[in-house]
Amino acid sequence: MLTVETRIWKEMLILFREIVRPEVFRGYGFTRTEFDILAHLCISGEMTQSTLLKNLLTTKANVSQVLGRLEEKGLVARRTGEEDRRCQVVALTEEGRRVVSPLVESHVRYIGSFFSGLTDLEKEILLKILEKISSKLNEKS
Repeated sequence: MLTVETRIWKEMLILFREIVRPEVFRGYGFTRTEFDILAHLCISGEMTQSTLLKNLLTTKANVSQVLGRLEEKGLVARRTGEEDRRCQVVALTEEGRRVVSPLVESHVRYIGSFFSGLTDLEKEILLKILEKISSKLNEKS
């Protein structure tokens, strides 16, 4: 018999797999990492490359490589940080914002559809529980 914790883990994996299905991102014309980077920049605005890395499920080398590809496509631009010249600041270009904004809006609706059966209170409770679990994991690392 599965424990409650194991059942929760299983359900979280199913949800995660559905949200990050490769065909979703291919439908947008991007890899998952490319889309993650573009979506973070679209939602949060410019940020340092190291801050961006903290928000992604990938390596520093992969982020650098993917940013290079996105730069070549004219979707992002990197510049040296003004306060700390060792930092690279990354931002969407105008073309990047034009291409990515509608995709991010569509993806936000797609993700929202998973939670449409929950009340606002249930979503808040779920968020608090996940944040509590996440903070516990951060304590261990």
